[in-house]
Amino acid sequence: MIRVPGSDTRGAALIPIPPGPPGPRTERHAPLGWLLIGVPYPHSPMSHYFICPHCGHRSIASERTAGFRRDAKGCEKCGFAYLFELLDDYYPAPNAAFFATDADGKIVDCGKGSFELTGLKTEQVIGRPVNDVLGLRFEDGTDHVGTALEWEVRVKAKPVEVHAEGDLPAKAVADIFPAYDDDEGGLLVVLTPANHR
Repeated sequence: MIRVPGSDTRGAALIPIPPGPPGPRTERHAPLGWLLIGVPYPHSPMSHYFICPHCGHRSIASERTAGFRRDAKGCEKCGFAYLFELLDDYYPAPNAAFFATDADGKIVDCGKGSFELTGLKTEQVIGRPVNDVLGLRFEDGTDHVGTALEWEVRVKAKPVEVHAEGDLPAKAVADIFPAYDDDEGGLLVVLTPANHR
């Protein structure tokens, strides 16, 4: 990887290049006239990271919508109706539990790992507040789900105790992602059992 003055921590840097015919896509982001050093093309500033709230499949795409329509991009692996956009790539643990909510914090889907962690299925909890269903008690006493909903900010690596209905308490680490869309909003709550981080 090439390091140049002004590079970020990954060693990538944008440096101006003289005008001229566009070069190969790996070397030039032609519309801006900048050379991206140290970052392959798929991870260019125009790429968007996505994660499926149902199966946890990660993907990268240059468009936020499905084709020329305004429809949300769906999961190419499991066929789930929509994806969550991430500001940067995220690698969930293999046994992480996924819960998707609407803009009011009510569960719309229990995804991969949710049954294993809590014993709950989507049919049992759909339309109910995620904090009530999971009994989330954050170590610092803050309502991080409420914060993520209200301010549309990512909450990262917060220790939490999960008191799911009819299940024993379990320690986990929570990562919470807001939906960056103009429509309905919502959250992706990812809980990783504490013994796996």
